[in-house]
Amino acid sequence: MFELAPFRKCPSCKGELFGTLAVGGNRVTKRCKACAYSHDDVLPDVDKRVVYLDQFAVSELYKTKAKTRKAGAPREQFWQDCYALANRAYLRQQVIFPASNLHSDETIVWHSPAELRLAHEMFSGETSFERTDAIATQQEWEFAKAFLKGEPPPSLGTSVDEIIFGTRNVWLPIYHVSVNSDYSVFAPGLRRDKAVADASLKQLADLWVEKRPTFNDILQNELSSYGSAMRQALSAQISRTQAAIVSDDPASVLDIRFGLIGRYARLSELWLILGDAA
Repeated sequence: MFELAPFRKCPSCKGELFGTLAVGGNRVTKRCKACAYSHDDVLPDVDKRVVYLDQFAVSELYKTKAKTRKAGAPREQFWQDCYALANRAYLRQQVIFPASNLHSDETIVWHSPAELRLAHEMFSGETSFERTDAIATQQEWEFAKAFLKGEPPPSLGTSVDEIIFGTRNVWLPIYHVSVNSDYSVFAPGLRRDKAVADASLKQLADLWVEKRPTFNDILQNELSSYGSAMRQALSAQISRTQAAIVSDDPASVLDIRFGLIGRYARLSELWLILGDAA
């Protein structure tokens, strides 16, 4: 009952019901609906490219597929062409579009989160990116170790396989299992975070308009302010966490962000280990 078309002649019973049962890794399992004879065939090796889609692109591709974009909306033909090309390359085992935690947060505050989440999962090739805070933690860890050892700044790897969950170069499975979870309880906190980020970015945009800085000026400003910005963010997060823990409001616990605290707790451990040794 699970065999899928296209069907061909069965090597055993000679009936025309020999179809595809499953695909996994680089193998496809064929089975006959009539006599249940089965065997595996080896599929060609693939080398898929990894493409990060911005959340705006994810939502536009979803609306194009679901035919929910407003008639006459800007760039209609562009998104139709984009979806057709992306879907064709994906089904031809040429590319995957992994999901990320940034997408997850943006999806939660969207008006149709379950549908959008599933649409992106179907484009992901059964993979997802490592969480951004985990990537940042690992990079900071490498730089901190070099600093404490008196070594020059390290060269970080650029292999995409180091930051994705799942296996890139496998054939797409026939079936996709998804859990329709409801994350709406996190939406208010995420909206508050977005409001803070919007205000901060507006200040930055106004500065660009007023002073017209060069790219190098902006880069230098970002690099020089990274440490102070992280200290302020950590201090604010610790205060929010302590307030939530001692409050009588259970809902406030949902706003706790342990990622940033854990990130710098790990750096503190590194200081105790390597700092004493130095």
